[in-house]
Amino acid sequence: MTASHNRREPVLVPAEGGERLGLGRSAPHVLLSGPMSGGQLAALHVSQAPGRGPPLHVHSREDESFYVLDGSFLFDCGGTTWEGGRGAFVSLPAGVPHRYSAGDHGGSLLILFTPSGMEEYFREWAKLVAADGITEAAMDELAAHHGLELLQPYPPAVPPE
Repeated sequence: MTASHNRREPVLVPAEGGERLGLGRSAPHVLLSGPMSGGQLAALHVSQAPGRGPPLHVHSREDESFYVLDGSFLFDCGGTTWEGGRGAFVSLPAGVPHRYSAGDHGGSLLILFTPSGMEEYFREWAKLVAADGITEAAMDELAAHHGLELLQPYPPAVPPE
């Protein structure tokens, strides 16, 4: 896939295709990015260890949707909490504080952002990890640059298994 794709061209990503980002256990996998969708959509596959997920946060620019591929997740969306298993779907407009955490056996999600752009946040986060530059201040700055407000700090990293 190259940046030359536009939204009028089909995008086919094989099972092992896309862009894997080095972020430990969550291992975001970019399936569709802005240049491939004409800026309209980003799609990521994310795996989470049991009990793990992002802190409470809010997007100012993108709507975000989640489809549970396997396992179960506890979603806190705008003050409402519920658990969703395989096949559950959550869609949030920009401006709704939210977080999720994987259930007892972990799980994976398909995450959609409209419009695209948040995939760049994950790419830049992976660069910070690779450079051993992760600090709370660095994450806050990165988040602000991408229209994301972290309402809680990220939890400590989980060592790889």
